[in-house]
Amino acid sequence: MYPHLPIPELCLVPLHKAEKLSEFVVPNNVLDIVPADKNNAWILTPNLTSMYSSKGKIENSYEVHPEIKRFVRISASRILLCRGNTVVMKKDANYYICYKVQFENGLHCCVLRSNKLIVYNPYDKMFYGLCEPGLECFQAKFEIEDIKNQLPQDSAFTGEHIIMKQSKNLNFVISFFKDVVVFTDNNFIVL
Repeated sequence: MYPHLPIPELCLVPLHKAEKLSEFVVPNNVLDIVPADKNNAWILTPNLTSMYSSKGKIENSYEVHPEIKRFVRISASRILLCRGNTVVMKKDANYYICYKVQFENGLHCCVLRSNKLIVYNPYDKMFYGLCEPGLECFQAKFEIEDIKNQLPQDSAFTGEHIIMKQSKNLNFVISFFKDVVVFTDNNFIVL
C-alpha cells in the first residue's frame, strides 16, 4: 500500500484477511498505481511507467509524456494513460487517442464492460459516459443519488483523485479524496 495516494482502507469482509506477499519501497513521486497480471503492479511516476513485480523488481518500463498523470485500467494486462483531456494508448513511440473528454479537468475514473469511459466532472459533480472515437453513442450523464440519505451531509464529491471500479454484477465502488467510499448500483443510486 502506498500511503501518499488517497486509497481508503476497506474492510468489507472481516473473515477474509489479505495475505502479505512481500514488501518493498517505491519512489516518493508516485502519481498512480494499478494492479497488473501475476501479482504485478503498474506504477506511474513523472515521465516513467514501470511494471513492478510483487518483490519490487522492475519488470518493464517505458518513458511517458510529462502530461500523463493517471492510468485507466482496462484489464489486468492493458492500461491506458490520461493526458490532458484525452485517454491515450502508447504503442511504440506514438500515442493513439482512445477517448476524448469534451470538458476541462475531467477526472478519468474507469472503463465499463461496455467499453464506455466514465469521467467525473468536479465542477458540475456529474459522471459522464463516453464512447471510443468512431463508435456511435450519446454522452450519458449520471449523478449519484442518495434516495435513503445514507451519506454524511459533508460528503462533497470533490478532490483530485477519484478511484472507481465496476463490479461483476455491474455495481460501482467509488472512492473520493476525503476517504468517502460509495457503493452504487449501475444507475448510480447509493445501495
